[in-house]
Amino acid sequence: MECAPGYSLGEFIQSTCRGGIGLLESVQFAQHVVSIVKEVHSHGIVHQNLEPNTITIEWDRKHTSIDQAKLMRG
Repeated sequence: MECAPGYSLGEFIQSTCRGGIGLLESVQFAQHVVSIVKEVHSHGIVHQNLEPNTITIEWDRKHTSIDQAKLMRG
């Protein structure tokens, strides 16, 4: 699978740390990540290194993905 065009959550946090992001946008990112993890776990797969640099936010800031390099059957 190809990488999503965008930036990591870690990069996003660093670039917006002064101005911050709103509560609604923060909750939306969290919901996207939780829904991805829930779907992956439902197939017996776990992510071994879930951290800001393995979460990608696409340029439109409406889509979120998780790096698949650390996925493993549980």
